[in-house]
Amino acid sequence: MAWDLTELSRPRRLGPRTAGNTTVSVVAFAPDGRTLATADADRAVLLWDLTDPNQTHLLGEPLTDQPDLVSALTFAPDGRTLATASGNGTLLLWDLTALNELRDHPLDRACALTRGGLIPDEWYRHIPDFEYMDSCAI
Repeated sequence: MAWDLTELSRPRRLGPRTAGNTTVSVVAFAPDGRTLATADADRAVLLWDLTDPNQTHLLGEPLTDQPDLVSALTFAPDGRTLATASGNGTLLLWDLTALNELRDHPLDRACALTRGGLIPDEWYRHIPDFEYMDSCAI
């Protein structure tokens, strides 16, 4: 869940409440401001898409290989790597290249996964509320 802190005396929640970390202990913003990493006492690191602050959502599965509590998070300047540090001195580097590519080029990835897009039957089965469009021909 994101908050608008323009007026510190009157914080305003943006978008719906979302499930996530139990108790956030450390946060880091990606350099482009579109991704937030959060960590909690369960040793889970979550990545949040903040592209639209009113529709924040999780990006992928939690990063859960931390051997101890996460004490620090930081993104590389290009946003392609996340470093997590644990209380026991372990440093892990997470490659976020594929995640960034998927977010930046979702149509290309969908067309590759479906080998050319959905045929009309598949489209209406999965996306019934939208008129069919050969999206991979664009």
